[in-house]
Amino acid sequence: AQEAHGVTPPLLESVDRDESIPDQLQAMSRQNEVFADYSTTGVSLKGHPIEFLRPELAKSRIRTAAQLPSLRNGQFVRVAGLVLLRQRPGTAKGITFVTLEDETGSMNLVFHMETWKRYYILCKSSNAWIISGVLENRNNVIHIVVARVEDLAPRVQGKINPSRDFR
Repeated sequence: AQEAHGVTPPLLESVDRDESIPDQLQAMSRQNEVFADYSTTGVSLKGHPIEFLRPELAKSRIRTAAQLPSLRNGQFVRVAGLVLLRQRPGTAKGITFVTLEDETGSMNLVFHMETWKRYYILCKSSNAWIISGVLENRNNVIHIVVARVEDLAPRVQGKINPSRDFR
């Protein structure tokens, strides 16, 4: 009757509205949802991949971005996260800057030329790292001068989207 008056009924009006999950399908875990989000869009509103490793990372005394402001200048630190971007401005005299992100925020890394060369293959092929270095905290501007890089990617399930790199 509605079509006779030029009004089309909604497309899915006749579809059964039973939205229960069949017995053979299981809901995804929160961790799997986060990794699926990251593999498709590069972000998730449900969490961050590093948070699922945090208990293990904390045992290794790996700090979060949120903890860095409370640490003293010159202190040795270890942090872990996903690479957001890498950049080497022409005016930086061979220094490479990297922004790393964990579940609590972002961290600024400084690679001197020798360190970047030492870890070049790892740094270009992996987007999840554990960093060891010295914290610089000057007037609440915090950087970590990198001494060592470890690949965290094998421990981060799912594909992490590439970083955004600038030259």
